[in-house]
Amino acid sequence: MKTVVTMTCWTKRINQMPIFLDYFFATQTKKPDLFYLWLATEEFPDHKLPMALEECISKYGIVLKWIEKNEFCHKRWYVYPEHYEDIVISLDEDLKYVNDLVERAKDCKSITNLWIPRTENYHEPYYLGFCGQCIVPPKTFPMEAYSEQYRNDRLLTTPKCDECWLNTFLLKNNIKLTVDISLLNPFELYFDCCYDDTALFKDFKTNGKSEMFLNTVNYMKNKYHFDIDMDKVNSIIKYMNLVVK
Repeated sequence: MKTVVTMTCWTKRINQMPIFLDYFFATQTKKPDLFYLWLATEEFPDHKLPMALEECISKYGIVLKWIEKNEFCHKRWYVYPEHYEDIVISLDEDLKYVNDLVERAKDCKSITNLWIPRTENYHEPYYLGFCGQCIVPPKTFPMEAYSEQYRNDRLLTTPKCDECWLNTFLLKNNIKLTVDISLLNPFELYFDCCYDDTALFKDFKTNGKSEMFLNTVNYMKNKYHFDIDMDKVNSIIKYMNLVVK
């Protein structure tokens, strides 16, 4: 069983990637067995990347994976099905993580969020929303979410947001997320990034993400008769609204 890190990036943030990689590999007490970076040829037509990133890819043995069309955050989940029986850690390049994250990932028994609003009551017994920064233990990822059967539905309902899409399938399969406070960075540290991708995520501001999630749930319930508890949907919407405030 391997420990695998998966990440994605886009043009607005690409210069942040080498900064993150240098930090990550310098601070982790244990290195992952594999580290994937997923990029889209549509965004980088000639596959030309900043020199600093190219150097990091070589230095740290990053596995660079290209897909033709930009599928935004969804790209990072193409790590499946190959690593369904491995530990998968999904990270963002603008956050700092606890130094023993990779070392302790093997202890997680369920999908574990690595970021949560600090106004949240961690022990409140409702469903947390899926967060793109998470630990996914072996054989827990909802594989059907990225099957060809639902590909067109995903591109129609949630072309940019993996969280809205995956939450729908987590609820369908009654998979509950957890939080381990000790795995959250106690200072909630962000890098001092100089990019502005507000336009990319303008649909996620205020209540945009929660509306997208609700629309996706209703779409899949109507088209495929997904059996989803709407009380749990409302719990996740509550979480999403906390995130964007």
